[in-house]
Amino acid sequence: MAQARQRLGNAWTFNDNGGSHFLANSTDINSGTGNAWGLQQTTGARAAEALRTLPATLAVNQTVQVDMDNKGVTSGGSVGVCLQNASGTSAF
Repeated sequence: MAQARQRLGNAWTFNDNGGSHFLANSTDINSGTGNAWGLQQTTGARAAEALRTLPATLAVNQTVQVDMDNKGVTSGGSVGVCLQNASGTSAF
């Protein structure tokens, strides 16, 4: 697992909140490198989260790109991306 974290960058923090996360490497993953991580929440409690802090405030016209592929979302469940400010408050 440490080797997979290294390939994906050490800046990710996973908060499973009763769920789970996994790191994967496969030619079936459409990431260009074949590396990916995933989250699963089955307890219905809080969301499973993956957090990554940006090294600095984005400048005007800088962007953040997310490549997301969700599978098997249970009826009534949800999937999403949230951007937070430095205080951890959801901004998007």
